[in-house]
Amino acid sequence: MKYIFSFLFSFVFSGFIFSQMVDTSKIVGIYYFPSGNPEGGSSLIVLPDHTFVQTYFGGMIHGTWKVEANNISFKPYVESDPFVVYVRKTDTLTNTKISFEGFENGMPSYVNFKLNKVVSTKMKRVFNEDANCFSYPYEYEVKGIIEEIHLAVPLGHWHNNQFNKVTFAVDDYNDIVIINNPVKSDVTQFVAQIQANGLQFNGKLVARKELQDIGEEDIIFIKAFVMKKPFEDTIYKNEEHFFVDQTFPIDLKKYSYNKKADRYVLIDQSKKTQIDEETGIEYYERSPIKLLPYRRLNIKNKLEGTIEVQQGSLFIAKCD
Repeated sequence: MKYIFSFLFSFVFSGFIFSQMVDTSKIVGIYYFPSGNPEGGSSLIVLPDHTFVQTYFGGMIHGTWKVEANNISFKPYVESDPFVVYVRKTDTLTNTKISFEGFENGMPSYVNFKLNKVVSTKMKRVFNEDANCFSYPYEYEVKGIIEEIHLAVPLGHWHNNQFNKVTFAVDDYNDIVIINNPVKSDVTQFVAQIQANGLQFNGKLVARKELQDIGEEDIIFIKAFVMKKPFEDTIYKNEEHFFVDQTFPIDLKKYSYNKKADRYVLIDQSKKTQIDEETGIEYYERSPIKLLPYRRLNIKNKLEGTIEVQQGSLFIAKCD
């Protein structure tokens, strides 16, 4: 027993020593994965603060990395909740408005409401079964006070009538945004082996390039991106009721806050002249004049089980 303990301690300790001896500066950099597809390949950018960004056609993911013996483990930062809900109270609305975002993606979703202390046992599809074309926005108006929102999505293609079911307590908010967050089965943790001249992924050696090869502006963008949550605690709409891009954090110091109206108003509304470095064309840059905050709700309850389905759907999205 003493021999076995000594062996295990020696094995673990040697792995710890190896991870301490790894020169991470030889790991930090860019790794490019070519592809035969017209969309092109993907890139993995490994940053010195133990974060990473992976770019591919149509998207980006980010996460953290760490050295484990002679391997590097990459863990993407993903949101596990199937739905995300944001709310605000808007006095100009006479009824409750619910915006549905991203429900054209993933498995079919179902919804019902606890309305005026009454809740149906049946749930209705958000979109019709044969939905094949979509034209935003999709806003559903409810007369009365919604106390709770119940949402459900199938656990998978092979789970017979088994659903992820979540409940949100809405209280007296009447301006609601529901975002569908489909399971990203292709976004999983992955591992690479440390080699002298690069990293080895699934038996293939990928050479390392220096971070400086992608340019200073791209580095600034990437460093801002890795600080983002998959879903922010607060999102904003502008004066035209479009969502404000939050790739870079919004500087709320530029705004005065009206607590009664729950909105931010830009203090300096003058247009700032900028020059495009590539074209030399002059353009105006100005922050949104008004910001309407929507704050994220916590899930009240989450469980797995069956549902009763009501005929019909909230929206019809069908092309002839």
